[in-house]
Amino acid sequence: MSRWLLVFCLLFPLLAQAQWPTTEWNVYCTDEAFPYLGEEACDDSVPDSPANLAKTQLQGASVWLSAQEFQSPRAGLRTGQVYEAWIGERSEIPGFEAWGGLGWYEDNWRVMLNREYWNAEPDAGGYGSYLAERLPFSFEAIHVLFNAVQHSHQPRDVVASDELGWIIHGLAELVTLYWYQEIEGADFITPPFFLSDPLHMPRDRHAGYDAYFFWAYLNELLCCGTPYLRDVFDALEDVDHGITGVNDALKGYDSEGLFNLYPEIIARFGDDLMHYDDDRAALLVDTLDLGSLPVLERSTTGDVNPVATNALDITIDSDPGEPVGVTVKLEPQVDDLHLIVNGERVDDRSRGATYNVYETILEGGTEELLRIRIANIADEPVDSEEWPYEVTIRLERMDPCNSNWLAAALNPFSAEGRAEVSLAKSRWDAMELQDERNVGITTLGQAQYTFNGDGGVACVSFFGVSDLEWIEDRDPNPDPVGDLERIVRENMPRITRETGLTEAQVWMLLEGDTPAGVTPAQMMRAMQIAQEIAQEPQSASPAQSGVLFHIFEPNLITALGGIAPESVVNKDGVATRHNGLGGWRPNSASNLIVYLPGTQASEIEAGGTYNAVAYSISDDPSYTIPEGPETNSAFYTWWNGDWKSYRCDGRRTEDFEGTVETIWGQLSGTVRIESVSPTVVRGSFDLAGSGKQETVRYSVERTHFTNCPWEPEVEEDIADGIAISASGSFTAPNFPPDAGSWGLAGGAGRAVRVGR
Repeated sequence: MSRWLLVFCLLFPLLAQAQWPTTEWNVYCTDEAFPYLGEEACDDSVPDSPANLAKTQLQGASVWLSAQEFQSPRAGLRTGQVYEAWIGERSEIPGFEAWGGLGWYEDNWRVMLNREYWNAEPDAGGYGSYLAERLPFSFEAIHVLFNAVQHSHQPRDVVASDELGWIIHGLAELVTLYWYQEIEGADFITPPFFLSDPLHMPRDRHAGYDAYFFWAYLNELLCCGTPYLRDVFDALEDVDHGITGVNDALKGYDSEGLFNLYPEIIARFGDDLMHYDDDRAALLVDTLDLGSLPVLERSTTGDVNPVATNALDITIDSDPGEPVGVTVKLEPQVDDLHLIVNGERVDDRSRGATYNVYETILEGGTEELLRIRIANIADEPVDSEEWPYEVTIRLERMDPCNSNWLAAALNPFSAEGRAEVSLAKSRWDAMELQDERNVGITTLGQAQYTFNGDGGVACVSFFGVSDLEWIEDRDPNPDPVGDLERIVRENMPRITRETGLTEAQVWMLLEGDTPAGVTPAQMMRAMQIAQEIAQEPQSASPAQSGVLFHIFEPNLITALGGIAPESVVNKDGVATRHNGLGGWRPNSASNLIVYLPGTQASEIEAGGTYNAVAYSISDDPSYTIPEGPETNSAFYTWWNGDWKSYRCDGRRTEDFEGTVETIWGQLSGTVRIESVSPTVVRGSFDLAGSGKQETVRYSVERTHFTNCPWEPEVEEDIADGIAISASGSFTAPNFPPDAGSWGLAGGAGRAVRVGR
């Protein structure tokens, strides 16, 4: 079943239970049309005659619509057994003389087809050849038939209203295009529907027909067998261009109605520039080049129509190897205006100061496109007004591994997710401040890193010394939780005395929570004590020790804990939520602890090449315990899909739909050091090995009777023994000689100075 067959089968369920009296049709020519066509063309029993072509379409569509349980059409019945349709002249219909439509629905319930489009000269290839050239418009008989069905749901004056054309004819055109696609096997046609015009006030009659673009994608959002169309029809009134009735009906499926659904359609399906009218200043295409400037700021102003969207497509150009921080801000910050960038909405009021503000990191040296959309819809769409706006784009040459940018690069959807990122940043800042000797030092350097074909800008830590937890891991009866509890209990008097925390607050901090009333100073002191406790002299032989460094895709959670995050599935994707920062695939995370076994810090020198390994944690019981510190997670995670938004229990939330790929394994190779100075260590690495890839597919079904999701369908595949590789170059900071303590990668080691 094709995508659009599924769309349509779900679009119109259970509109009525009434049975059609018949699905048979006869097609005739009016007296005015007969002289132009002749007897044979007007005989619907003659194969491929205009009348026969129309009859075939009408009967086929009637069988299908009846099976979908639509009400029967308001159309003429001959002796109650057969519906009638007529090929006629548009001059026969008052008011239609200037209208070149292929068909229409008369006031006396007659289905009429325009003779001019059902006629063909003999040298044009016979009857219907002109129609064949005009596909899909030659299926206008189906459009008119659906208009007749619509008259069964609303009075004549409502269905015939020009102000409701975007609803009546937009839906009828969707039916027509479905038929064209499924019966003829053609691709779905995206119309040049101007999103920059008010949705409910198309610029002309033709644009009302093209509104099927909106209805098709609205159904993709609502999904799964909802009878919303019946409610839309029943709520229609010939006031406010019908938008109040549509909005009231849709609130039964999304409590915010079009206020949420319209921006969501723009985010999902509003990329194509053909939907924006450059003649009306609704479209701007431009290029910004940062060049040698440290900062470039550009503002553009405009006016956006009510229930409409303007588009800015901005290409960002920058020098190779120079990551660029991008901030896009929309003002004024009013509820009616909704900022969407590259398909991501940032218009949730719970964002606070970052409402309608978008931030990301771009990889330097490549042209990157920002697809900026400004949607305008009020909480009650009928109250929407034209809004003047200003969009400011700020580019700045930046360090992608600065904690501010590590936080800005992540774009969690929910307030809870943003709080988690904010908390992680507070903890990182607390680490930097826990020892006054560390204030102002550079804690992360920049790198270029590639893992199994994905890659881009990366961050790299100080070199460090393993804390030898991996040796403890070889204990046949390990008890890491018990060991941690023992250490904390032994040192609890000191911790509570020097921090002012209660024992309960200490345990909460260790579990990752932030107790109420705890100050940043207390957090900093607690972290400092933990570092001091953890720094015990190495007891292993040189053969069991070695230096390491941590390299990872820019990610605040990874920087803090040494973890490539596998965020809670179907919730927020907090720590993998980004739009392809620094050249990486969108919504990916990668993380590597590179260990140089037997190599001491003092042995690192320019020109040296050292054996290196990397291990990732695995839940496989047959996994061999590695001879070195492990990366505290998988090497790589990629959320390849989309987060579907919806309302549940009065709150806007999301579920992930797509695949999550996770890679574990073991790597070996070499690290080459190019230079060592008091401040930086430059080098490269090249590792290869084998591993395991887990692919989990999530498919979420929703029911808008409850506005909440059903349980997701989950399919899992495991591929073992796959080839994996990791390589890159780095400029790591060298740990200052007078610095305090600094832990690496969530406890994998502590920073040391390298070189002589």
